[in-house]
Amino acid sequence: MKGDQIKTTDEINAFAAKTARYFLHNKVKTDPFFISIAGESGSGKSTLATALHIMLKDLYDIDSIIIQMDDYFILPPADNHHQRELDLVHVGPQEVNLDLLDSQLKMIQDGAATVSKPLVDFHQNTIEQEQISCISSAVYIIEGTYVSLLKNLDYRIFIDRNYELTFDDRVARAREEVTPFIQSVLEIEHGIISKHRALADLIVESDYSLVENKNIRF
Repeated sequence: MKGDQIKTTDEINAFAAKTARYFLHNKVKTDPFFISIAGESGSGKSTLATALHIMLKDLYDIDSIIIQMDDYFILPPADNHHQRELDLVHVGPQEVNLDLLDSQLKMIQDGAATVSKPLVDFHQNTIEQEQISCISSAVYIIEGTYVSLLKNLDYRIFIDRNYELTFDDRVARAREEVTPFIQSVLEIEHGIISKHRALADLIVESDYSLVENKNIRF
């Protein structure tokens, strides 16, 4: 998404290195490899994805490509916000074209050289298109609130930090003013996203400890 400014720290990079070791230990299929990072707003999905991208290259010489779910919203940001204001029933995975994202992951799996994907410009309130070059040997990091629901994934990470714990992070990101209405949206999202913990291969707890989920079956 255009307009995002994502910074990592030494602490986050060290955590990303630990996370990389966990999922590379479980990497059992040939490239490309698709890993998702899901969680609530402000939980650190984009930061972890960026740090993981850096650590994979620095520690393992593995190329990676980050795909943001936010680029796949059906409406541009201001329009989507207005639709939520009209009726909060709109809040949820139905706001996002997950089918398109899934189909494009399948195209990459099948050997596509390039994919034309949406690109949201937050400040201009537009959705453009961009071409990405696909790397068959790469790890693809797909991050976003609802990405655990995607079918064409090899490994799922879930950050279990709820909207109350991430208040300061959301204020710092400054995408939108934190109002009672936004809090209502976050409560709805929490009710949806918290259930996705059970889908994860690896869970990032609120204290940033890592827990492997041994009970999942795909």
